[in-house]
Parts: sequence; C-alpha cells; structure tokens
Amino acid sequence: MNAQFVFQNAHCEVTQPNPYTLTIKLKGFMKIEHLLDITRFMDTFIKKHTITALLVDQSELKVLSKDVLEQMMKMISAISRDGIQRIAIVDAEDIFAKASFAKINKEADLLTDRVTRAHFMHERGAREWLQLNESTPAAH
Repeated sequence: MNAQFVFQNAHCEVTQPNPYTLTIKLKGFMKIEHLLDITRFMDTFIKKHTITALLVDQSELKVLSKDVLEQMMKMISAISRDGIQRIAIVDAEDIFAKASFAKINKEADLLTDRVTRAHFMHERGAREWLQLNESTPAAH
C-alpha cells in the first residue's frame, strides 16, 4: 500500500513496509486541515487491516506550530485506539515535538495498556524498529 497526500506547501506519504506496520512521512508546512484528511484515511485503513505498529517520520516538517502539534497528538491518539500498539517517532530534536509526544504517552498510559510508549529515534533506529515489526503483529 502506498498513498500520497499532496497539499499546497505540504506532502504526506503513507506506506506499508510489512503487513503489520504503517509509516507516515510528513514533509513541508503541514496544516491542521491536512492532518484531518490524513487521519480520516488512516482511521479507515487501520480498521480494515491488521495494523499494529505506526512509524511517524516528521524529520522533514518545516514548521511545527502548537496547533499543528496538538492535532498530531490527537491524530496519533485516535489511531492508537484503533489497534495500534507500537508507535515510533523519527526526529524529536524539536522541544515542542518532545512536549507534544510526551502528552501522547501520558494519554496512552491513562487510556489503555495496549499502547507501548511512543519513542523517538533517528533513521537508523527507525530501520531497526521496522525490522522488529516485520514478522508478527504486536501481542494482544
């Protein structure tokens, strides 16, 4: 599966590197309405497939406003309730991003014990993480 979302000044690529994992690569100047479109697509796709792991690559986002980060947090939290058990975020050097995803972790801890804490990594770590999720879905 490979889906592309092309917006004015923003781009999102959704891929499925293995049967259980989705990757979302966000580029450019993402707006809230863009994230809402992406969320609707992801929500539908995850409900129809056995997706248990989500990798979000935000390393090429240009500007992260608080509003956009809040929406990203809501998006990932909503998707997590659909069966996602492992979440990884590539590139978390930005202080706002760390704070926002700390909120996701707090919410995940409160809402469910299915979701392991989101963790941050760079590209090498992301490749290793994807390999871990290749053979089997996360344990239920």
